[in-house]
Amino acid sequence: MNTSALYFCILLFSIVQSHAFDTLQAHKNYKKAQLQYNSGQYQLAAQTYELAKQEFFKQKTLQRGVEMATYIYVSQLKFDITEAYSSLIKAKKLAKKYLGEGSLTYIEILLNEGTFYSKKSEFNQARKLHHKALKLHKKYLPDSITSVLISIYNGIGFYYLELDYYDSALVALKKCLKYSIKLNRHAKKTCIYYINIANAHLGLGEYEQAEVNAQKSMELAKQVGLNYHLSYSYHILAAVYDEIGDWYLAQHYLKKSKELFESLYGKESYEVVACLVNLGATFEKLGNYKAQIQHLKQANDLIIKNFPNHISNIEIT
Repeated sequence: MNTSALYFCILLFSIVQSHAFDTLQAHKNYKKAQLQYNSGQYQLAAQTYELAKQEFFKQKTLQRGVEMATYIYVSQLKFDITEAYSSLIKAKKLAKKYLGEGSLTYIEILLNEGTFYSKKSEFNQARKLHHKALKLHKKYLPDSITSVLISIYNGIGFYYLELDYYDSALVALKKCLKYSIKLNRHAKKTCIYYINIANAHLGLGEYEQAEVNAQKSMELAKQVGLNYHLSYSYHILAAVYDEIGDWYLAQHYLKKSKELFESLYGKESYEVVACLVNLGATFEKLGNYKAQIQHLKQANDLIIKNFPNHISNIEIT
């Protein structure tokens, strides 16, 4: 082998070795960031995801690089919402530039941006972004049922619920549930969809359907041990029975909901306060005024103690 050929082989080996090292380092930082995030070290996780992002882009692994950019946003949401939004916009620009608007990653970023606005109660902006995401999914992935598509419909259903547009919410949420079952998603997600559908039926005054869906959520939550979802299933069942005038069952499920909220968040949590207020109202309807006053006083005391910025309008007579 002549000298120039030998030099070329050495150079090629050096480049391949360097690329392999960069790949390994990028994945190491990615795994490290995951561990930091899962242990609650969100600021450190964001910094480590940034390192992984730079390394993936350096080696032209564009898909992974954009994914790291979205993980930076998710991490920053935990400690700096303003910075998180800035990172999300950067991720959106990177996704559009390198992957295209038809990529699932870009569509998911639009979904996340819509959800961001939805949580800020800026529903008009959320609607625009979610519908844009849905339009792109239908255009570029017309025959695909993805977790992103399901989440888009859930997001649309959620803000329609918040705006009391129950008919529109129900259309989106039923699609969400249908596709979720087809994709065999985790029971936790399916529970949420049943709860949201029950809420929509409740808002429409369709109490039988609300009860059916709340019970489905309750049964599924019991089956797989999802106490958080079970507590909300109980709460919706209580609301259904309150509306149809079965106040004994309403107070039964409110008590069960309160017990679970106490175990999840503590006896002085806001969720427990909400249960106490509703129990007070239910006992009034049952003619048990002593229990009514007892529960409302307890709720009022907790609001004054733990939520001083919340204006209590509880009347205790």
